[in-house]
Amino acid sequence: MSRSKVRIGLREFTEILAGLRTLEDNGAKNVEAARKLPREPSSVQGYILRNLMEGRLPSSIDVVKTGEDDSDDWVEINFGDIDPAISPLR
Repeated sequence: MSRSKVRIGLREFTEILAGLRTLEDNGAKNVEAARKLPREPSSVQGYILRNLMEGRLPSSIDVVKTGEDDSDDWVEINFGDIDPAISPLR
């Protein structure tokens, strides 16, 4: 994770879009079991929320192929500059 981008595993990203998991699940393999345990806040979710609160929207979303099997591929979300239309008034 850097100031302008975040990476999420391709399978996890797809499961989030399908409604099978959330970012709060922190990539757990067994989501049901993980939800029964005390959890740390998701750093990825916090990062995305922080960008949104600053008025930054995704500027591009790329699939990064690793050349190995599909489970090693990533989705990279790049955030752009502050958008005055959604950023807090200063």
